[in-house]
Amino acid sequence: QLGVSVSRMKTDDIAIDEEDKTIEDFIKEGNLEKFKELLALIEDEEELNSLDEECGLGLIHWICDRGNSEMLELILSQKGINIDLLDSENQTALHYSASCGHKKCISILLKNGAEKSILDQEGNSCIDVAFDEEIKQLLC
Repeated sequence: QLGVSVSRMKTDDIAIDEEDKTIEDFIKEGNLEKFKELLALIEDEEELNSLDEECGLGLIHWICDRGNSEMLELILSQKGINIDLLDSENQTALHYSASCGHKKCISILLKNGAEKSILDQEGNSCIDVAFDEEIKQLLC
C-alpha cells in the first residue's frame, strides 16, 4: 500500500525523562491523564493544530496513528480543532486511521464530519490507503 507511512511502532520509541516529555510523547505511550493535563494548557487553535518539527504530524495525526479513541474524542471536543488537518504529506487523521486499521477512530472521525475525499501528496484518499477491505467498506 502506498501513501501513508505509519510513524513507528510503540516499542521503537526512545525512553525520555518524565519532565522532558511533550504531549506527543504522552499520546505515543497512551497516557490519557497526562494528555488531558497538557491538552488543557493549550490556549489557541494555532497550537492545537500545529505540526511537530520531527515528523510533520499534528496531535490529531499522532492520536489516530496510535488508535486512541478516547484521546480522539477529547481533542475533537476542543474548540478550533481541525478534523481535516493536513500533515507534511497532506495526509489527514482519516488517512492514518484507515491505513492503520483503527475502526473506532474511523467511526469517530466520520461521525464528526471528517472529509473522505481529501487526497494526499501522492493522490491517495483514505480509501486508497485503507488497511483492508473491511476498512474500505467502513469508509464507503
